[in-house]
Order: sequence, then structure tokens, then C-alpha cells
Amino acid sequence: MKKRKILFTILILFCFLRLYSCDKFIFKAKEKLSLTKSFEEAILSKFKEKSFNGMLIRKGSDDTIRVDNVNEVKKLLNYFNGFKVIKYYERHLPVYDTKYTIRFHNDNTYEDLWIYLDNSESNFIEIYFSLIKISRDEEKKVTKYSPRKKYKTYKIYDDEIDLKYIEKIFNSLDT
Repeated sequence: MKKRKILFTILILFCFLRLYSCDKFIFKAKEKLSLTKSFEEAILSKFKEKSFNGMLIRKGSDDTIRVDNVNEVKKLLNYFNGFKVIKYYERHLPVYDTKYTIRFHNDNTYEDLWIYLDNSESNFIEIYFSLIKISRDEEKKVTKYSPRKKYKTYKIYDDEIDLKYIEKIFNSLDT
């Protein structure tokens, strides 16, 4: 009888621990989902204008194409807008292994968005922001332009960047 009580107590403790760990897992999953943002929310919201009037695409370290066609810029930017991203703190993509570097620029606001795509891992992107903060002193009649630059790494949530699609766009612009 005493063995049964001990066994029953151990079984109940095991069940509670199991439920606790499942609850913790569910909480972490919910927390991760709440940190998931669209590309536009996480990245483009930092810019004054969410549109860019030119881009530069570099394949590896050799081939570079500059495009000032706004429609082509929007096409590629819309592709990235379809992704959900999570800010990722533990990883930086190695520069030497970059497959594509894409730079979107806005000549009106002097802002740049650089996207580095890794050759091997197509669900991580490294972002370089180059933003301009404008402050005006009306009394002294001075306008100060302060550059703000940041690197951030994001993991694409539940999807991958199709490097073949990026290659297709690169080749279509090359002609």
C-alpha cells in the first residue's frame, strides 16, 4: 500500500512537471509570434518615406547593377514585404559569404537600406540602415543633418528567400 502511494505521488509530480514544461513551451511560442513583424513594420517603418527611387544589386563581389527604374525597385521591395521577420541577436552573416547585396536608396531623403543575403542560409538577412535625422534650430537658422547607421540581423519566420527568384531579377536587369 505504501509503495502504491509513493508511486502515485511520483506519477502526479511527473504529470505536473510535464504540464508545466508544455505550458512554458506554449508561452515561448506565443512570445515568439508576438515578436514576429512584417518586413514593413520591422524595417521600413524606420524610414521617412517607405519608397525608394533606385537600387543597386551586387552578386558576390563582382557583378553590380544599378537601377533607377521605380517599378523594378517596387517589385523587389514588394517581394521582401511579403516576409515576416524576427529580430535575431545571436547571428551576424559573414561578409565573405554574401551571395547578394541589395541597396535601396532614396535620393530625396538621403536614406539607404542595405540587405545582405547569405549564400548558404536563405532564411537570415542582415540589414544595414543609413538614416538621416534632421534637426532645425529656427533661432540660429541652422539645419543639422545627423546620419544614423545600424546593422541588424533578422530571421525570416516560416519562409525562405528564394535565391533563384533574386537571380532571375538580377539577370533580367543585366540585359
